[in-house]
Amino acid sequence: MKFNLIIPEKTVALAYRQVLQQAAATTTIKGFRQGKAPLKVVEASLDRSQLYQPVLRQVIPLAYLAYLKKHQLKPVTSPKVTVKTAQAKGDWELEVEIYEKPQVELGAYQSAVKGALAKNKIWTPNQGDPKTKKAPSDSDKLNTIIEVLLSTAQVKIPPPLIDDAVEQRLSNLLYQIDKLGLNFDSYAASLNQTPDSLKAEYAKEAESSLKIEFIFDAIAQAEKLTASPTEVNQFITKIDNPQVKASVQKDTQKQAQIAAAITKRRVTDYLMNLGS
Repeated sequence: MKFNLIIPEKTVALAYRQVLQQAAATTTIKGFRQGKAPLKVVEASLDRSQLYQPVLRQVIPLAYLAYLKKHQLKPVTSPKVTVKTAQAKGDWELEVEIYEKPQVELGAYQSAVKGALAKNKIWTPNQGDPKTKKAPSDSDKLNTIIEVLLSTAQVKIPPPLIDDAVEQRLSNLLYQIDKLGLNFDSYAASLNQTPDSLKAEYAKEAESSLKIEFIFDAIAQAEKLTASPTEVNQFITKIDNPQVKASVQKDTQKQAQIAAAITKRRVTDYLMNLGS
């Protein structure tokens, strides 16, 4: 979705003056000692576009977060910002594009999972002696569940999310193969693929992985399996290392990761038990 952010002239002016003061402190003007030139003189010596970029970095975050809170938006991608109006006088107008968490239609996933797990227990003649048939491992069960969920649930992943996941994987891969003295083309060739076909494969894998992530989240919401703040705190209190514990207690992102891990484990257990 796209929306416009309006930054009031007073907010821009305040940020602009702060940025100009910071620039003046490190700018040398002939006839003045460094940092001592009047602001108007410093301003005249600089390109305004050089000042507008740090001004934007200062005013956008607060306006963006306020808009998200007001309209109860929960984006899953970083905002793409386009400047529509930015001038010396008047409000600034920005266009922001984000992607929200995609809608998930779970469908009859419970009966589908139960049926698939039950089918894995049934012996067929091509499996040889029924006495030697091994029960499916937890890994096998989970793979079956994932296949069922991908075919049963409906969810459309925003393309930027897939692109970001592929870019991250490629970045990690290039770092690894560079240490081996290879490049991406030669690495792809070693797998009997082209760079484009390998990227396409990564994109397909990323899409499936993201779909499962959102499907698990939808199941957690539907079945009330999400971790509570109290449970996260209980987990943190069990951390033995005092420094690590203190770090986690101050870091909301790490706390969110713990909550996500607890929730994912619960959803996995719930799905596995559907086959009991």
